[in-house]
Amino acid sequence: MTVRLVETLAKRGCLTISEDQTIETLARFLTEHKIGAVPVIDKDGQLTGIVSERDVVRHMAAAEANYLQQPVASIMTKQVVTCQITDSASDMMAAMTNKKIRHIPIIDDEKQLIGIVSIGDVVSRMIEKYQAETEMMRFYINS
Repeated sequence: MTVRLVETLAKRGCLTISEDQTIETLARFLTEHKIGAVPVIDKDGQLTGIVSERDVVRHMAAAEANYLQQPVASIMTKQVVTCQITDSASDMMAAMTNKKIRHIPIIDDEKQLIGIVSIGDVVSRMIEKYQAETEMMRFYINS
C-alpha cells in the first residue's frame, strides 16, 4: 500500500512562530530555516494563521516606520486553508491551484497542527508518480 504524501509529511512535523513575535523575527526565522512560510500559533499552541515571505513584502509597501517591530499577527492570513492526513497529493494540488496558495498546514482530528505541505512537496510527489507510471508502461510495452 502506498503511503500518502500528507501522512509522510505529518511525520516530519513543522516549524511554527508565535503570533506575538515581531515581523523582524519572522523575516530572520524564514531566512535562517530557508522556508517560504510558517504556521502561526497562539500561546496555547493553537493554529491561528499562516504567514509567508509574500505577506512580509506585500505589507512592507504600506508600512509605517516601525513595521519590523509589529507583531506577526498583524500580517498573517487568519483564514487558513488546512488539510488532513488522509488528503492526497492530487487534493493538495487542486487546493493550492484553486486558492492560489503554496503552503497548507496539516491538522489532526483534534484540530492540532501536525505538519505542513508545500507546493514543492506536491510537485515532487507528482513527478515521482508520473515516473513510476512511465516505468510501468515501458515494462508493459517491452514484455
